Amino acid sequence: VFEKWSLSAKWFIRDTRITFPFATTEIVPEMQHRIVDIVEMLQRYPRASVRVDAHCGTAAPSGISPWFSRARGLSVQNAIVDASSSVNGGGRLPSYDSVIDLNHRRCLRPIDRNRISVVAWGKMISRVVASSRSYSDHPFRSEASEGKGWAEVYLEVPGRMEGDVMMTLPPRQRYYEDAHKVEADSEDDDEQEDLMF
Repeated sequence: VFEKWSLSAKWFIRDTRITFPFATTEIVPEMQHRIVDIVEMLQRYPRASVRVDAHCGTAAPSGISPWFSRARGLSVQNAIVDASSSVNGGGRLPSYDSVIDLNHRRCLRPIDRNRISVVAWGKMISRVVASSRSYSDHPFRSEASEGKGWAEVYLEVPGRMEGDVMMTLPPRQRYYEDAHKVEADSEDDDEQEDLMF
């Protein structure tokens, strides 16, 4: 499934990001092609779903970073749903009309919002990417350090048999595991401090 689709959407293999300008929830216009590719993928594979991991940069105020990253994730979710409506003749979003193959438009159905999950990470991931030496050459490091934030899109495909493991494509970045380790370590440190007092 993924191999066939990824041949037409090569960006998805290298970089699953949807980017935002600094301190906004507006998706940059250059990402419209990616949104349309996601719509087409969801249309071709009706059992597949999409996971959107949304992030704030390190400059985001801690008090709003969880909310703000969720708002970014919902912007991606809304863009996918809106683009699928545009593809189907409803809503008529001119910004997507220019990148949608008009011949392909008739066979598509609107995407159900429930097929797109959103996970808000606040600035947990951007802190790991911006500060860890392991990620000094990582392509997301500049966004994390500059406070721009991003969302990452992953295709989730259920196994063919009941009980099969859900496949996530492409494989998720290692920094998700590293962020959980950092969080667990900081919780251990908090517990140590509590024991000292």
